[in-house]
Parts: sequence; structure tokens; C-alpha cells
Amino acid sequence: MTMEEFVKYRTGIQNGVINCLKLWVTNGDDFENNPHLQKEFMQFIHTCVSHDNPQQYRILRQKLLVVRGMVTVPVVKKEDVNTPPLKLPPNLSPNATLFDHGPPEIARQLTMLDFALFTKIKPIELVNQAWVKPKYSHQAKNILHFAERMNTLTRWAATSILAQKDKGGRAKLITDFIYIADELYKLNNFSSFIAIINALEGSAISRLHASWNKVDRKACQRNDELYEIILPNSNFRNLRKEVSQANPPCIPYVGLFMSDLTFATECNPTVVNGMINFLKCTYINDIINRLRLYQHTPYHFESVPSI
Repeated sequence: MTMEEFVKYRTGIQNGVINCLKLWVTNGDDFENNPHLQKEFMQFIHTCVSHDNPQQYRILRQKLLVVRGMVTVPVVKKEDVNTPPLKLPPNLSPNATLFDHGPPEIARQLTMLDFALFTKIKPIELVNQAWVKPKYSHQAKNILHFAERMNTLTRWAATSILAQKDKGGRAKLITDFIYIADELYKLNNFSSFIAIINALEGSAISRLHASWNKVDRKACQRNDELYEIILPNSNFRNLRKEVSQANPPCIPYVGLFMSDLTFATECNPTVVNGMINFLKCTYINDIINRLRLYQHTPYHFESVPSI
């Protein structure tokens, strides 16, 4: 290898490492509240980057100073976003109950809460199946919180129905939840959509035959159609298709990504012939990046405190 070839080869490797460092310090959470890592990182780039590539050194240093809070990033004013009008029933009473607000607006408010939790999930939480390992659960607190949110919503829907005193009241709430689920589906909020359908199809509610007999036939038909979407057949083929075709904003069913990450982690060796299996790393990275894409486009709804 000639010196010219060596320099070209070395430059390519250096640029690749520098790009990785940029992504790490910009998107990683490791640097937050970690003065030791910040100090080591600064020393590393000063020693290994500043001499050969002073321009990239200044960029990396600037990014680290932003993390430290020593430099503020100018806020770019975004264009005003038109917030759609509220979808509330006319002449809504000040003493209205939650379900008097109607399925469309209830679904919107649930979606706002869900998206706020969804965007808190960090890439590091999706690595090494931290969410199923008690030793590392502290690294996956946001994804565990989001999963618990789904479970809580399922319990709330089932409990609300069972709390009604007669089958007429239960039938009314079953109908309300069917149409709330339908609105969530239209909003691409697959998280709460699945949570409510799971409540309706759970044994506690599905066995209320007398109450279901009072539910409108159109609502029952829609419930069956929605349930078809979440069937686990062929590795959730229908649900995967719906999520892949959904245009942002969207809150996907995170369980699909957790399942794919589990498969990628457990069914592929980390080391092959004594070398790191970068195909496995790339596969895991692609899954995480697909999830993160949905975090970039928010919903723009007006908050309704009464809900």
C-alpha cells in the first residue's frame, strides 16, 4: 500500500468514526448528567481529532458544550400550525361526564397523552432487551412506562363497563368504546386502539352476552372488523400492514418493535468467527430507527382539561 493509498484509507475511517461520535453526542443520553464521560470525550477529541481535523474537532466540541448547557442552540421559529377545531357535541353541559364528550374528542385527548409518553422513549432503552431484564430495567423506564400505560387503559375500559349497574348502561359504554377505538384507529394511534380492543375482547367483557345483545349491530360489526386487524396470525400480519401504510403522525404498537428486537438479539450471534457481527448491529439499528421516525411528527390538537 502506497502512502497516498494509506492516507486515503485512514481518512475514510476517521470520517466514519467522527460521524459516529457526532451521532452519539447529539442523540445519545449517555452524556447527560455524566461529567466523567463528558471530560473523557473532550480529552479524546482534543488528543485524536484536533490535530488532523480541526474543523470536525470544533463541531464535536460545540455539540458537547450544548449538552453541558454551556452553549445554547438558536431556536428556529417554526411556521404556525393550524390546530383543528374541537370535535365536541353541541350544547355540551358544564356537568358533562367524560363519555358525554363523544368518541372523537376522547380519542384525540388520549392520543395527545400517548404521544407525549411515546416521544420519551430513547434508543438506548431498546438495546439488549433492557425492558425484560430487572437488572437493566432502569435503562428502559420510558418504554416500560409506555407499556404500563397500555395496560392501564385496558383495565380502565373494562372496569368502566363493569361498573355500570345494568346491562343497558354496559351496552352503552361498550358502544362508546367501540367508536373510541375506531377513532383511535383513524388517528393512527395503534397503541391505545389495541388497548381498548383488548379490553372489549377480554373475557371479563366478551362474556357479557346480555349486554352485547343490546349493542347496535353496526357497532358490533365494526368491532369485529377492528379485532381482525390485531389478530396475531402470521406474526400480526394485518397489524404490521396497517402500521407500515400509516402516514405520520402515528403512534405504532411498540410491542411489534420489541418482538422484532427480541428476535434480532436472540437469534443472531453477536460474534462470528471472532469478529463483531455488524449485520446483527445493522438489523437492530434499522428496527430502532423505524420506531424513531414516528416520534418526529407530532399531533396538533387542542387540550380539553375536562377530559
